[in-house]
Formats: sequence, C-alpha cells, structure tokens
Amino acid sequence: AVAVRSSGRDEDGAERSSAGAYETVLDVPGDDVAALAEAIAAVTRSMGDTAAGVIVQRMVPADAAGVAFTVDPLTGGRCVVVNAVAGLGDALVPGAATPWETRLVRGAGESVTLPARVDGPLDHAALGEVARLAIAAETVRGRPQDVEWAVDDGTVWLLQSRPVTALVEQIPVEIVVPPGYWVRDPTHGRLPRTRMTSSVVDENVATRAMVEESGTLAT
Repeated sequence: AVAVRSSGRDEDGAERSSAGAYETVLDVPGDDVAALAEAIAAVTRSMGDTAAGVIVQRMVPADAAGVAFTVDPLTGGRCVVVNAVAGLGDALVPGAATPWETRLVRGAGESVTLPARVDGPLDHAALGEVARLAIAAETVRGRPQDVEWAVDDGTVWLLQSRPVTALVEQIPVEIVVPPGYWVRDPTHGRLPRTRMTSSVVDENVATRAMVEESGTLAT
C-alpha cells in the first residue's frame, strides 16, 4: 500500500505554511493502477493552480504517528516537542485529534533527557528514536525542523521534514522587576495583554486586596 500526498512550495516554507491544506490519500493498493490514478487525480485537483508535485510514498501501517519539533514552535526554546496519536497521523494536522505531547530537554549532540514515565502511545525506545531522528534532520538541513514520523512494530519511520514555520527568534533579555504589585499572566499569551482581554480576564480584582492585606505573593 502507498500514501499519495501533495508537495508544494507553499506547504513547507520557513515563513509560512499551507500544511494540511491539500488532499492526502492513504492506504492506496500499490498494485491497483486505477485506484492509484484516482488518488493522484484527487490530490492534483485539491492543489488547483498551485505549482506543486504529487508524491507516492510507501504506506506505514502505524501503531502511533505524529510530529516532532526540534525547538519549541511557540517560543523557539531549546527542546524537542513531540506530538503523538495512536494509529495513523492523518487526524493530527487538521486538528481532528488532540495529541499526546511531551517536551524533551536537549543535551549535547543528538541526546535528549527522556521522562521517567511515558504514558502516551510511544514507549521510551520509540520516543528516544523520534527525538534522535528529528535532531539528525535539523543537523542535515541546517535549521530547526518540523518532522513527521510513524512507528510500526517498534520501527520509527521519518516521513517528512520541513522548516519550523515563522520561528520566533530567541533574544536574551535581562528582566528587572520593579517594586510594586505583580502577578503572572495566566493566559500564557505571546503578546502583551490587550484592554479587551484584561476586561474579561482580570484576576487582580479577586486577589489584589487579599495579597496586599496578607503580604503573600500570588502566582
């Protein structure tokens, strides 16, 4: 069996990505010429006038699948972020499935620190191999990578590697906290809180009086 998928320049750019926007047809019988031609036509139609190609790839009957980022895709922090689902990974990209996620601290070379306990669809050995392959792809391609992978009967397959899209540059900032009343932003937003957000999410109203009276620090 094979997987038939698109490969367009606008899918895999470092500045922007259309990953998941075009059709992918999985589990096509490799010896069925009519089914293969129909799958290729379906993928081609989904791309419209986009300059792109169609890839016919060996199908991995995955026990688990997902993506791995060689940096934190939101902050650019140095770690390997692994998202995984049981079975095939086709529900992951469009958001149809909520993945299991773990963050692995990176060491020297291709080493990572694995958690003491793995409660997701991967075991320790597969998780370590996913991280190793992702870092190896980063080394070969010279920049942080977003890697698709699948595990079949204990064997980890690297399916695709693309640059991490719109990666935030890490700029060291010295933080000096002035005196006064400060609380941690519970919304975990990447940008400063707006007036609209503050009008509906404001923990100060509930905690400020208590904190000032008791002298404790609320986080």
